[in-house]
Amino acid sequence: ALNKFNEVLYFNTALTEQQMSELYNEWLQEAHLEHIPRTIVIPESVNVDANLQLALDMSSISGETMLDLSGEDNDGTISGAVPTQGSLGPAMRFDGVDDTIDCGDIENMDGQSALTIMGFVTSDDLNTFDAILTKGGGSPRIFFGLSSAAGFGGPDDYHFAVNSGGNAWTTGDLLTNGVPFHFAMVFDGSGVTDADKFKLYHNAESQTVSFSGVQPTVTASNASSVIIGRDPASGARFWDGTMEYIEVYNRVLTQAEVEADYAKAQKKV
Repeated sequence: ALNKFNEVLYFNTALTEQQMSELYNEWLQEAHLEHIPRTIVIPESVNVDANLQLALDMSSISGETMLDLSGEDNDGTISGAVPTQGSLGPAMRFDGVDDTIDCGDIENMDGQSALTIMGFVTSDDLNTFDAILTKGGGSPRIFFGLSSAAGFGGPDDYHFAVNSGGNAWTTGDLLTNGVPFHFAMVFDGSGVTDADKFKLYHNAESQTVSFSGVQPTVTASNASSVIIGRDPASGARFWDGTMEYIEVYNRVLTQAEVEADYAKAQKKV
């Protein structure tokens, strides 16, 4: 009889029983997909849970509530978005018209000198300023989503701001309709230059970022809700596609930590 290896994973650190169980469950979820043999190396001593303020895995649902797994009790109220199957497993489908998840006012995102927004999503219809996550509809506010064609790279790139006065965006035509992607926006207010203050990782690769205005040293402070899937500044800026997880940290994640999260997702690029 012939034996076949579908996948080989190598870790240069000891896995806990829980981690091995999670890997096995991820394999079960992907069993119906075409497997491409690959080796993933996880760096040692990488902890992606410190200072976690919001963790939505898009599968922990109780009625109309999306449970926050960060331990900070920032549960989200689901409006319109529905469960579906994503490329990694369970996901939420946003219709691009009026679907959102409202996580309330997360005060630990206000006035912070460091912030990381990370996740795994798919857009089915790239449109100007479609939002992945926002906090506030006016100024000052936090925005992370798609860009626009008006000097900001276009809706196939990222656009982000963490306070009033400054904007940042990519120009690499990074996004494609229907193609899942991993992202991490990292803000470090102690940075000397604009490039020191903002890092954008697309599929764990650092991207060139353009800037306008004066980049802040701390995030915006407001009493607004953290909204997944909508920009309250406009009635038309809703996410059209799926989201598989969203995480927010009030600290800087290193590139090694971003790469570890990307590898953990076991996504196909």
